[in-house]
Amino acid sequence: MTWDIFLQELNSRNTAEQVIGGYVNLKRRGGTFVGLCPFHSEKTPSFTVYPDTNSYYCFGCGSGGDTITFIKNAENLDYMEAVRLLAERAGLQVPTEGADDSIYKLKKTVYEINKEAARYFHSCLLGDSGGAARAYIRGRRLSMATVRHFGLGFVPKGKGLLEHLRHMGFAESDILQSELARKGEYGLYEFFFDRVMFPIIDLRGNVVGFSGRRIDGEKDRKYVNSADTVVFKKSRTLYGLNFAKNEGSTIILVEGNLDMISLHQAGFKSAVATCGTALTSDHARLLATYAKEVVVSMDADEAGQKAALRALDILNAAGINVRVLQIPQGKDPDDYIKSHGPERFKALLEGAGSDMEFRLHKLAAGYDLQDPQGLAGFLKSAAAVLAKIGDRITADLYAGRLAEKFSVGKEALLYEINKAAKSSEFKRKKEETRKITGQNARPDRVNPERRARLSAASAEEQLIFILFRHPDLFKKLDGAFDENSFVTDFNRRVFRTLKEAVNLAANADLSCFSREFSAEEMGKITQIVNREGGEKNVQRELFDCVNVINREKSMPDADDMTDEDLAAMFQSLGGG
Repeated sequence: MTWDIFLQELNSRNTAEQVIGGYVNLKRRGGTFVGLCPFHSEKTPSFTVYPDTNSYYCFGCGSGGDTITFIKNAENLDYMEAVRLLAERAGLQVPTEGADDSIYKLKKTVYEINKEAARYFHSCLLGDSGGAARAYIRGRRLSMATVRHFGLGFVPKGKGLLEHLRHMGFAESDILQSELARKGEYGLYEFFFDRVMFPIIDLRGNVVGFSGRRIDGEKDRKYVNSADTVVFKKSRTLYGLNFAKNEGSTIILVEGNLDMISLHQAGFKSAVATCGTALTSDHARLLATYAKEVVVSMDADEAGQKAALRALDILNAAGINVRVLQIPQGKDPDDYIKSHGPERFKALLEGAGSDMEFRLHKLAAGYDLQDPQGLAGFLKSAAAVLAKIGDRITADLYAGRLAEKFSVGKEALLYEINKAAKSSEFKRKKEETRKITGQNARPDRVNPERRARLSAASAEEQLIFILFRHPDLFKKLDGAFDENSFVTDFNRRVFRTLKEAVNLAANADLSCFSREFSAEEMGKITQIVNREGGEKNVQRELFDCVNVINREKSMPDADDMTDEDLAAMFQSLGGG
């Protein structure tokens, strides 16, 4: 099977609504499906799946493409990894001819290096050099079953890991790609040393990185984490999600590795932690794939509480229901379970309040509620917070609770909420207008020539749309029109790629673009091929586009013309 035929078979067996439906809750709307975009935060669906072209496009962020592009973006994979994943899903064998898998091979090697490093660290923990680390683990009350389950290890000082990896046949260049070693003045040195090691495992079971925890003293940072590599991105990875994803629709989000492990050992197996970074929108979209609800349980110190507030905004923007678990006496989950046991923690978990209760609680801490001015200030601030809910019924319920608790009129609170809501809506529309104006003012990054030659570029896009839908019309252009007639370079590339694909397979789909074009470019191409109209007299419309392009091609760029040239051109066009 040739590569082009394979791609068409891959696309036909992996329909967009089936593949994307595994990540996005899609609802039918006429001949398309719509849902909330998984690539940016939104509350109103702007993400559309087109079954007839087996593609998707988001009108909010411009992301688009075929199923290969979607899997690349959703799973943070390169092109060949996405192809292999979809091929495995469809039961297809990836042909070796035509497959550029250099990045795939590098990632595969780094996975193997990480896996071997994890084995080495685990053996060090259990060996002669791991005595202090084992004592530390016993002090944290982790069982050996837990140690084995999470693959915990220890890395002593020295160059033992480097020697081991070299002995296993790994090249120094590949070891450097794993970030387990770095190059210094005197050669390679190990990045981790004298730490308990936590392997970070992705959703497919690959070891993608490590987190190292200091076991004594204050001489260095408590945690050191792997730098981003070809297989690891901290902003897109959650520690423990490989286990938690199958544990129900509620996930517990904690700060530290040991908090997460302690919760799993105590039976709360839906816990996850971020990998040495604050929660990101990518983390939230990942959580939204596996959970309907997230219970946030950050540390009780000031930094932990600020992190919790930031997490609430990010999780809410991803459409996730959020509750907040507050642990008494300033303890973290690990300490609380050690002191009070799993049953008490379970009671805290079941009693975790809503994110709004947490916000109001934190807000109240900043005011003297015994002072009339302080109470008034708190209630006005609370009204502003409630105004952002968007759900009037929920806002009404909280207004009633506050009115009853502080003996104030509910109507007065509702008045403040409505006033704040109107102000917030005005600011939102103003910001939206500013963004739209800014977007229109900015040059098109995908096709920067489009704005200067709008008529020609529009005709080029319509021509591409027609030929994508009716590839048999390519033969009508023979001798009369070719890629050199295009005015914009981007559309010329799209036309060339489409023509080559049609010559090879008589027709084409979006998979013919996904290998050579960037994610941003794929969004633009998808927008072009899914536009409406142009289906009545396509042959006539095709040549109308050709005429517009040829006419525009023959016209010089206005920026390069003198005033006399412009006047002459204007007169020739009937301008007097």
